[in-house]
Amino acid sequence: MLRFLLSALVLGVCVTAAQAEDLPQTVAQWRQAAWTRLAQLSNIPPEVVDKPGTYQAEVTIIVRRDGSVARSELAQSCGKDELDENALRLAHMASPLPPLPPDMPFATMSVTLPVVYAYPPRPPRTVRELRRLRKDISR
Repeated sequence: MLRFLLSALVLGVCVTAAQAEDLPQTVAQWRQAAWTRLAQLSNIPPEVVDKPGTYQAEVTIIVRRDGSVARSELAQSCGKDELDENALRLAHMASPLPPLPPDMPFATMSVTLPVVYAYPPRPPRTVRELRRLRKDISR
């Protein structure tokens, strides 16, 4: 029984150390990890699929030290209410974000991140673009 407990303790320490290595250690790394998390969740709401174009909203997120989202607010509208509301929802869906880096002395951090919607992707405009696209696909 003691051997099992010691093994579990050592395994727990190893797993915790491995997880710590994956966490962002700087503010720049943290911002990249937070943006990546938002991008993974980004989607086009069904209400706007008939309004093609590229839209960018900016969301300010207040993040607690543990990575949970305290609140979010729209820093810049993209011009479509449905997409602005969706960007705010994404900020809360992304919670928890990675914990704040150890060198951050504050209990919370405010970060403004872009949320970009592109629907549908822009088709090639010239024959040259079309050829380049076909070449890239065939690789």
